[in-house]
Amino acid sequence: MTKTVTDVICPFCGTLCDDLEVEVSDDGKTIVDIYNACAIGAEKLNKRLEELMPQKQ
Repeated sequence: MTKTVTDVICPFCGTLCDDLEVEVSDDGKTIVDIYNACAIGAEKLNKRLEELMPQKQ
C-alpha cells in the first residue's frame, strides 16, 4: 500500500511549482511515483532521494 503526499513544492528552479503529488511507500523511504512535475523536477527529486537514502545492496 502507498500513500500520496500532496502540495509538494519543487525547489529545483525559480518557478517553485507547488502542486506536485508524490506517491511514497508506507514507510516513507521510497518514492513510487511523482505527478505534476516536469521531467527535470521529477528526475532531480528521484536523484536527490537516492543521494539521501542510498539503497543497501
